[in-house]
Amino acid sequence: MTRFPRLTGRTAHSGSVLYSVLLIHTFGACTFLGTSAPDEAGPKPGDIKVLFIGSSYLDYNDMPAMVERFAIKADRDIYVGRRILPGHRLDYFASDPVTEQRVNEHDWDYVVLQGGCMNAAYPETHHELQPNQGYHPVYPALATLKGKIDARGSKTRTVYMMGWAFEDGLTWIAGQTDTYDEMQEHVYDNSLLWSDSLDLVVAPVGWAWRELLADDPPQHYLHDTDWNHANPRGTYLSAAVIYATLFGESVEGLDYNGGLVASEAEELRRVASRVVMDNLQLWNVEPQPTVMLELRR
Repeated sequence: MTRFPRLTGRTAHSGSVLYSVLLIHTFGACTFLGTSAPDEAGPKPGDIKVLFIGSSYLDYNDMPAMVERFAIKADRDIYVGRRILPGHRLDYFASDPVTEQRVNEHDWDYVVLQGGCMNAAYPETHHELQPNQGYHPVYPALATLKGKIDARGSKTRTVYMMGWAFEDGLTWIAGQTDTYDEMQEHVYDNSLLWSDSLDLVVAPVGWAWRELLADDPPQHYLHDTDWNHANPRGTYLSAAVIYATLFGESVEGLDYNGGLVASEAEELRRVASRVVMDNLQLWNVEPQPTVMLELRR
């Protein structure tokens, strides 16, 4: 059910044997070591409240903090909550009482759910590709979490963060041939299927990554050196996409570079804005009234 033409011509990277051994230990959960800073204070009246639930993909370079800084630059009052546990998949959070407690803690405007990469691309067979990793189905976990979020407050919108594929796809696994592009298209297709079924907003992070990686940029342009997690550039792009998704508005004019070179940050914001704003209906995003006025002109 691919809704966009497939890109071709990208050369998959081949990792070394040592690298593959190291990646096996982190790949199963799509996580790495990291911690998440606790919330220091509760929300203030009038704050837009956003809760992030997920693993080290959020934890690396503190993606929620970057989303918060985008909001501050846009003069928005925002409160960011976290339930981030490196090494844990969505099925864990779906049955975790602490996660449920966090969901019920406030009348959230948005709850952002971030799952793994392998089980998003190959929900029925990822456990076969990774022996001894167990089966961690995504859809039932999303359905359970969405039900708990909806039970807390009807105004809360549940956002699913479309993840990114491994930089070398599955080509580092013996007998597997899916490249980065092919793995990313699986993530894309499944994200839209789950969105249609559960009325989820999709933050098209992986699709924005795909646009930037289509021209075969330098190695690890968005990925970290583990070929899996985001480097600071990748985290910045991801945060820009999530902000644009939450608020239905472009980030091009926001003067926040996230520690990157200004020209590079500007290009990442441009891509994030275009990917989100050109397909609001596809991602189930509600645009801001000001955006609608601009579109009618």
